[in-house]
Amino acid sequence: MSETMQTVRRTASQPMTMLKAVAGMSGGRPDSPANEPHAVASRSAPTVISASTEMKGSITTSDSVEIRGSIEGDVRAATITVCQGGKVKGDLTADVITIQGHAEGRIQAQDVRLAAGANVSGEIVHGSLGIDTAAEFEGTIKRIGKVATAGAA
Repeated sequence: MSETMQTVRRTASQPMTMLKAVAGMSGGRPDSPANEPHAVASRSAPTVISASTEMKGSITTSDSVEIRGSIEGDVRAATITVCQGGKVKGDLTADVITIQGHAEGRIQAQDVRLAAGANVSGEIVHGSLGIDTAAEFEGTIKRIGKVATAGAA
């Protein structure tokens, strides 16, 4: 089988294999990257909460999260995007947060962007903030200093 075909086949089957790995089930090839302990953590695709999903509870991940559906609970991630039509009632905490939908609660990030169509109420704690003229915001804003990196002198 050609190398390209193997890559396509591996990519197409990878999400199910990663799901099995997270659930503690085997079934993938022993040499499959999904069976390596770091395969799930190094995933580059964001976690997506689909438009038809309504969820109550908190999410914590070191990956990115895209919210297209509805969440009632706190979300902590590397980056968070509340897409157009997405709704969050709870606190959002990340390095970068982009809101295109509805958010109610505390938003804390180094970089916060309220895009056109955003409807946000609550508190925003930020290092840098951008609010599109077509975004709606009601609440308080607090600027925080830039987070020092480990290598900074």
